[in-house]
Amino acid sequence: NIRSRRGQKVDIQVPLFKDINTPEFANQTAQKEDGSKVSLPEGYKLEPDTNIHMDAMGFGMGMCCLQVTFQARDVDESRYMYDQLAVLAPIMLAMTAATPIFKGRLADIDVRWTVIAQSVDDRTPAERGILSPEETAAAADPRLAGQGIKPIPKSRYDSISTYIYHCKGDSACQRTFEVYNDIPCPIDPAVKARLRAAGVDENLAHHVAHLFCRDPISA
Repeated sequence: NIRSRRGQKVDIQVPLFKDINTPEFANQTAQKEDGSKVSLPEGYKLEPDTNIHMDAMGFGMGMCCLQVTFQARDVDESRYMYDQLAVLAPIMLAMTAATPIFKGRLADIDVRWTVIAQSVDDRTPAERGILSPEETAAAADPRLAGQGIKPIPKSRYDSISTYIYHCKGDSACQRTFEVYNDIPCPIDPAVKARLRAAGVDENLAHHVAHLFCRDPISA
């Protein structure tokens, strides 16, 4: 599961809302309604690095949300919709923001996406890039995809890493894809080679090979 593969509990950090009524961020003095100043109770201090901390997958996947499933006519339309929704989704996420509270504390964010991403982050310390080269080499585990040491830049729940529309031989279209598919996207080379040999086009083969750089996992 997530915890056993990661080697430790998940570490969900959400920024706490900064306000005069938030103890961790309150100034030493506050302004009353009549404009006068009043000292805050003892113990109120500025702690700028204070976050809301959660340490279990249920904090993310246990939240409610609005989800919509689209039924496309075929794989070409599906791939087109996938790319378009990648651009529209952040806008819709902001429009439907409805998650400002975690563990009873008001957060400085108002959507659940980053919490979900952190709650299912099953990457090993080596895959997250927090080990030294020597520690990374020693952490290799042949039971895991990429031996558990191949760098993976994002959680398994995160933004997309590739656009996947089928250019169908259009060289101008493919050049555009090469421009926009410009972020780190680790893949399983053997999977990609097998797909390409079976006639799957470059964009889709690369996308599927990216999915296989991770282990299948359950909660």
